Amino acid sequence: MPTNENAVKMVAYLGPQGTYSEEVAYQIHVGNKVQFTPYSSIDAAIMSVVDGSSDECVVPVENSLEGSVTITLDILAHVESLFIIRETTHAIRHNLLVNPQNGPIEVIVSHSQAL
Repeated sequence: MPTNENAVKMVAYLGPQGTYSEEVAYQIHVGNKVQFTPYSSIDAAIMSVVDGSSDECVVPVENSLEGSVTITLDILAHVESLFIIRETTHAIRHNLLVNPQNGPIEVIVSHSQAL
């Protein structure tokens, strides 16, 4: 963790840019001096804290549709040096918007949770 008030905190999150984890990370750190780094997986984001590349990370623990995020809980259960320092909830709404002049929608491709 940064030791002085001028230090920049390194915060990892489940990426890529534009994810809900990034949105939450920004909300948590409004006004703070932070460098955000996206990671391609939950375990990579968490392990960046273990190896010292990041001071903290933002990853999902639970999803209202799918339940517990097991990779997050498994790592927290097995790595003694990790601690939860903050918890928040984040409401997510998906919308499908279409211009009717473009014709009907024929195919929708998405993660199963969004559908």
